[in-house]
Amino acid sequence: MLDQEHSHMGHGPLQSSAPTPPPVDISQDVPMHLPTEETQARAPGPTRSTTMDVNARSEQVDVPETPSDLLDQGPCEVERDPEGGLWFFLIDAVEDDRASPPRVYLFGKVKVRSGSAEAYRSCCLVVEKLERCFHLLLKVEDPSDYESAKIAANAAAVELETLRKEKFQNLKVIRSKLKYRNYAFEKPLGQALGNLPFLKVVCEAAGSVPPVGLAGDNFTHSFGIQASLLERLLLTRRLMGPSWYRLHPDSFKEEPARLSHCATEFRITPASIQVPKTETEKTQWNSRMPASSPPLRVLSVSLQTFQQTAQLSHEVLAIGCSLHPTVSADASASESDLENSRRTWAAIRRLDANPFPRDADKALAAGGFHSYNNELALLNAFLLKVQEFDPDVIAGHNVFSVDLDVLSSRLHQLKVQNWHRLGRLRRSKDRVPRNEGRQAQGFWAGTSLAAGRLVCDTALQAKDLLPKLGCYDLANLAKEQLGSTDVKIVEPEAIAEYYDSARSLLNLLQLKTVDAYCIARIAHSLQILPLTRQLTCLAGNLWNGSLQNKRAERNELLLCHEFHSKKFVLPDKESLSQKKRRLQIEGGQGISAGFDEPDEPEAQATGSRKGKVAYSGGLVLEPQAGLYDDLVMLLDFNSLYPSIIQEYNICFTTVDRPDENEVAKMTSEAQLLSQTREPDGAEEGILPQVLRRLVDSRRVVKASMKSEKNPKILQMLEIRQKALKLTANSMYGCLGFQNSRFHAKPLAALITAKGREALQSTKTVVQQELQLEVVYGDTDSVFVNSKTADFQKAMHIAEQIKRAVNKRYRRLEIEIDAVFVRLMLLKKKKYAALKVVNWEKKLFEQELKGLDIVRRDWCGLAKEMGEAILTKILDPNMNKEESIEWVHQFLSEQAKKMDDGQVPLDKFVITKGLTKDPKDYPDAKKQPHVQVALRLLSRGKQVRPGQEIGYVVCDTTGEGEGKSLLAERARDPHEMELDPTLCLDMAWYKKHQVHPIIARILGVVEGTSRGRIAECLGMDAAIFAQVVQHEEGEGLDFLSQYMDADPNALFDRSLRYKNFSSILDGVKCKKCGGTTPWQRLLTPSTGEEPKQAPPFTCKDCQAQIQPGVARNQWHRQLRQLVKQHCEGWVQPADQVAGTEKTRRANKGDNLVSEQTVKKELQFAAHLCESAALLTAEEDAALQTALARMKKDADAWMKIGCQHFIDCGQMFGAIFGTPLLGTLHQ
Repeated sequence: MLDQEHSHMGHGPLQSSAPTPPPVDISQDVPMHLPTEETQARAPGPTRSTTMDVNARSEQVDVPETPSDLLDQGPCEVERDPEGGLWFFLIDAVEDDRASPPRVYLFGKVKVRSGSAEAYRSCCLVVEKLERCFHLLLKVEDPSDYESAKIAANAAAVELETLRKEKFQNLKVIRSKLKYRNYAFEKPLGQALGNLPFLKVVCEAAGSVPPVGLAGDNFTHSFGIQASLLERLLLTRRLMGPSWYRLHPDSFKEEPARLSHCATEFRITPASIQVPKTETEKTQWNSRMPASSPPLRVLSVSLQTFQQTAQLSHEVLAIGCSLHPTVSADASASESDLENSRRTWAAIRRLDANPFPRDADKALAAGGFHSYNNELALLNAFLLKVQEFDPDVIAGHNVFSVDLDVLSSRLHQLKVQNWHRLGRLRRSKDRVPRNEGRQAQGFWAGTSLAAGRLVCDTALQAKDLLPKLGCYDLANLAKEQLGSTDVKIVEPEAIAEYYDSARSLLNLLQLKTVDAYCIARIAHSLQILPLTRQLTCLAGNLWNGSLQNKRAERNELLLCHEFHSKKFVLPDKESLSQKKRRLQIEGGQGISAGFDEPDEPEAQATGSRKGKVAYSGGLVLEPQAGLYDDLVMLLDFNSLYPSIIQEYNICFTTVDRPDENEVAKMTSEAQLLSQTREPDGAEEGILPQVLRRLVDSRRVVKASMKSEKNPKILQMLEIRQKALKLTANSMYGCLGFQNSRFHAKPLAALITAKGREALQSTKTVVQQELQLEVVYGDTDSVFVNSKTADFQKAMHIAEQIKRAVNKRYRRLEIEIDAVFVRLMLLKKKKYAALKVVNWEKKLFEQELKGLDIVRRDWCGLAKEMGEAILTKILDPNMNKEESIEWVHQFLSEQAKKMDDGQVPLDKFVITKGLTKDPKDYPDAKKQPHVQVALRLLSRGKQVRPGQEIGYVVCDTTGEGEGKSLLAERARDPHEMELDPTLCLDMAWYKKHQVHPIIARILGVVEGTSRGRIAECLGMDAAIFAQVVQHEEGEGLDFLSQYMDADPNALFDRSLRYKNFSSILDGVKCKKCGGTTPWQRLLTPSTGEEPKQAPPFTCKDCQAQIQPGVARNQWHRQLRQLVKQHCEGWVQPADQVAGTEKTRRANKGDNLVSEQTVKKELQFAAHLCESAALLTAEEDAALQTALARMKKDADAWMKIGCQHFIDCGQMFGAIFGTPLLGTLHQ
């Protein structure tokens, strides 16, 4: 750890900087163009036929004759500008560091001409003569002394050459030079940050690179050694996403040996790409740039797969494709882009060795479809068709997890040589990219397989853009977004039936074609391509990364571009394991005391541990629960965290803070904040500059939207303002995300602390200055009770609050977000309200936050009933008595419909997502959705991690809920149709689905109770009587958790504690200093690691932990737990920075409640019992230690039951029996 002086100097504001070129203007508008003549709708002309031979089968393809297609068939000339330069539209980039020499391929489009006709064709730029670059921090006493730095640079160059000859001879240094660069990040350098002397080393890309962490006698640190060639190209040539870039005249050439499948290909060097450096050059650049973005060729694909047996992989049975060659990259107000020159292709193969039905070949040919004898022929035909279509984008639904995964598996299994035709890069000697069961590399395999093309997954994007949607399968998405019911699910059991006749085969291929077209329509409806293009142009990353929702990558590249343009040395990109190893080397074992969560999954599942407490997030004020009839105003801060960064000038370059080694040794947030100092009069930092440009650009775009009348341009502006908003709001995330390259915990903690301070200050202003009541607040918003039903008066009050708060800040601004005519406030982050849309016209709309009815893990019937009841409760035209009476009658009617079987099956479906492969769940037998997923797999359905699984709960015994586990009674809805003997468990649905939702909604409404709700549903009200008696106390949560949980958990403690997170610290290893949670120490078999460790071993170093040592720490921690409860420490309801806890008060939650103590002690006893069963009987030492540890837990449990007093124990010391003697036996 650095000393205090170095700590203060190390991360203070930068004092000087070297001259820098003009910054990259990330707010500059991405060209948004109206379609030109060649991209307007074209009427399909006469058709022609083409024939291709694939494995001795012929096919005919009807192709519309358009100017673009004519250009594709004959020779054409690439259009150049008057000076001889070439304009190239970038779409994708791929680095091949295994080539000799290494290359980067830039894929995109160029304009071509043949006579008077012009169009766009695919193009590949092969970037050669690439160089690697890294910086060595020179060891000098005075960084500002140029002569000393020059001497040190010469010495470092000589030392590097010596190291090269001795250790890494393949490193081919081209040149090295002294350069002054800025550094302002978290890595400790041992000297003041700022403008520092570096030795810039440039070497050939073909040679080896030095090891990470290179240091010597004349240089202390190295930066950029592991930076990729693609990243260096993006930064040095300022490639800011998909846009037009100009190649200098005579800097590109064609070679006869083609490396890609593109229509045109040129060899270039990095210097071929023009970079405008001055404002004059930028102006000339923009004036010469083509007036429109080229249309994109989008190929949507839908596969039908078939699984012979559960042990075999899925095979491709049929493929449907829909090509859309004129899709706009900017925006499209109608689906005309999809209809222009649309082409389809669909094909099917035989099922096993069985022949097709009679006349199938003729029927398929007449319908424009194609048939093949086997899967190999089908895949070869598909690859040829993809190469012929040459799409810029391949779209699919679950295309990464299903389509491309299946294709890569089958292409590998069948040894298809031309698999690379799926992409644009020729790689005949390479193996087919495969996931091979590695979930983390799902994007890698799909992206590599289609290298040079964009991959658009509508399922992935829908989950991000439509987070409230309950189900994301293609049929439901088409219904919700397109209003279409054309998508039909083909069940595995029905596949063989499609081969019964030629007509059914046609139906199957038509279904696949419809699926492919719907995928294209969904992508258009969500504006996936225009939105992700705008995000990519703002950040300067790759378009494929944005299509994969890689926000961290976008933020990282945005900051890399910005800091690189200002002559900063960038922090190295490290994985968690690399960072952990480096910190252990630089700071000893301090890494174990940091804030970051560890890599181990079993450690993440435990509770808080000493030294592992993360910094606090946003402040949440204690809600004043109830149903409000008066108008309630919701005011919130605009972009709170981005505004705080600008308000307080928070940046790497301005905040004096501890380095990452010092942060790793801190144990509390208060300690971290005490050593993080706010900027004081420093120049505007880079982060505030970036955010200010984003915010100002969005303000200009929104102003333009108010006067714009053209629907096309209006939609483009809407997409741009949305992209600007998403980029600005996600910038804060890169500071707190521990995997981020720009992770800076002190900055993130300071920003959230300022956010809590702003909300607390707002509450003070409202309550003390304006004498109003704040009923709730969360992070960036406050709910204020106006105590009036007069809308104009309420708005006047809201304006007063707005003025009083905003005068305190320069950049922070609070606005009136909504006015609620009725508000039902349940608890933190859970409320329902009726929002005023137009007061004069009496237009209102519901707003629901955090309620069960907006979650997917509740059945549709329960959610619909909850919504109906909320509508009545929030209706301003109904009084409370009328609404409660209606609710009771409504519940009785719905219960009767359930009992009479009048509710459709789909209303009982519960949905839950898979977080991993179903076969990888250690507790699969206890999870309903996992059991259903396994049953789907056995039926031949495709199931992947991230997929939403729908299931219903059946009464398998025919006698109510029965005795079987819930997971054993879960079924896929389709199984109900296959097995008519199955019936739904209505008693379970009433008790565990309907009743919990309704009871929670009505919990703050007078005139009803849990028992009354149960009675209306036809249940025994006496079961819920105890709960009603404890509505004001802790007992409600305690009892209700069992009312809503699996009843088997009441009798099976392994079920009850399977997801329990203990607050006990765990046992500390003397050898490595790591802390092992008690659950891992005593019952390691409950972890998710396939290789189980024996009890009493350290999770980090696997060293044996003495049972006596473990028992001593066990006893001490149990005693401390009871002591904390008895001392009565309380968490303040409205916590602010610096106020962590206080003694017993009237308000606030007990930090260690009685219920917490009981649960911990019961869990401790359960662990000891389970461990004893796992430990061999001959291991007497372990058995004895476990028995004594259980006795400790039982003894503390008896002491904790304060309503029973053991007089013998209390007065035992007087009569010679020591108090708590049993604890020391």
